[in-house]
Amino acid sequence: MDTINVTERETTLTPRDLRAARGKNQIPAAIYGKSVESKSIFIKAPLKHVESWKRGKHFKVKIDGQTMRATVDEVQRDPVKRTPVHVSLHAVSANEEMKVEVPITLKGEAKGHKQGGVTTQTKKFILLKGQFKDLPEELEVDVTNLDVNEHIEVKDLNLPNGVETLEDNPNQNVIVCSFSNVSLETDTEQVMPEETETTGTAADEIAS
Repeated sequence: MDTINVTERETTLTPRDLRAARGKNQIPAAIYGKSVESKSIFIKAPLKHVESWKRGKHFKVKIDGQTMRATVDEVQRDPVKRTPVHVSLHAVSANEEMKVEVPITLKGEAKGHKQGGVTTQTKKFILLKGQFKDLPEELEVDVTNLDVNEHIEVKDLNLPNGVETLEDNPNQNVIVCSFSNVSLETDTEQVMPEETETTGTAADEIAS
């Protein structure tokens, strides 16, 4: 688990002040949780480092001489440049039970590809419940043995010990392997955005 350093920031800073701070590798953010007072902060990290962060990523956060665990709730980005303008962090304890939506990633190449099959991921995120220390940052699914006309459903996913899914439909398809001329219907309601797009001005207002 990576460690990040943060400092408290004034809530009276102007949008210009916040833009200048980002240019000095200080990313406007907020941290909150059951065991911590909500604070406006700066994350001390290069912008290019923060660009790779996604919802659900875990960190150890150093603030005011203390170290706490936190997970990324949201990364707001400039709609044009796609650079982070504000980060929301949820502080938690190792044994705190929580609900979190994590991305589903695919591992390997389906054997159905050799027959001309195409793998389609119809569900990009999954809602999980468990203690923070047990929750994964992402759920990796091995598709190596997936053949043409086969699929993987929610109930087929291998979850870490102590973690359960809160999805309503255990029979919902997650990955399907089919010939390319087969039309697949993607459950667009389940494919949630990784980040919230917002204008620089709006993000600055939220951050301040």
